[in-house]
Amino acid sequence: MTNINLAERAEWLARYALPHEPVLRHRMSFWRLPTGLEIDDIVQEIYAKLTRIEDVSAIQSPGNYMLTMARNIVLGHIRRGEIVSIKALEDFERFDIADDAPGPEQQVSDRQQLDRLARAVSDLPEPSRSAFLLRVIDGLSHQEIGLRLKMSENAIQKNIARSIKKLADFLGRGGGNAHRQASNDRTSNERKNTRGDEGQ
Repeated sequence: MTNINLAERAEWLARYALPHEPVLRHRMSFWRLPTGLEIDDIVQEIYAKLTRIEDVSAIQSPGNYMLTMARNIVLGHIRRGEIVSIKALEDFERFDIADDAPGPEQQVSDRQQLDRLARAVSDLPEPSRSAFLLRVIDGLSHQEIGLRLKMSENAIQKNIARSIKKLADFLGRGGGNAHRQASNDRTSNERKNTRGDEGQ
């Protein structure tokens, strides 16, 4: 971990891993997980492992990489169980995630999950939303974003970190209440800005 810049890694996760989380959660919802292992546990462990990897540049397909990690986490949990079900182990090992080509229905469902994430991003309050998009989509540096939004680099970094946390919370709670809360936050922020403009 000594050579890992945690701020840069968080941004890598937001740009390359977070967009795949809705699909990952959706596909895992069809798995027969062993007792005591929840989807949230698997997702948290995946992010923890991705954070500890010294060099993520070799990960060419983050979505498939995360699915493979999820599969290995479940297999490890099954093997560590006090009573190992041989049938469950064989059934799960036979499920080849890496070669799983989604059918038309799965593709539609995956697109719906990604639409949820897009809505969550659109509901982020300003200036967090602009800072997040300029960093993750446009690839601008903190300094460049700061100049464009007239904010300090430190403020930009904090806004992006808050955005990542809000999106992770949104995905973890399934999107319903989080989506409404994000909309409320954005509306409240816009009202504050309007009152500020009227007072000028």
